[in-house]
Amino acid sequence: MSEPCGVCLGLWKEYEVATRAYLKVISDQQIAALHYDGQALQLLDERHQIAGALRADIRQALTNHQLAVHGDSQLATKPLAMTSRPSS
Repeated sequence: MSEPCGVCLGLWKEYEVATRAYLKVISDQQIAALHYDGQALQLLDERHQIAGALRADIRQALTNHQLAVHGDSQLATKPLAMTSRPSS
């Protein structure tokens, strides 16, 4: 079995961080909606757009790297070694 690609691992880590941030914004939006906080919702809508775009950009970088370096347009799943559990 070959060693995992360092670039792939780095991009997957970036994608993980971006996804956690994206989900946090969604959670915060739900809380703001429950409290009828229009000002917070407006701010969070902008953050949601930015977080979503960042996440999509990293995903595209993963796909581009996979094609350019590994010769495959199919995005491999996150290596098992990268799977982590959230800290308690």
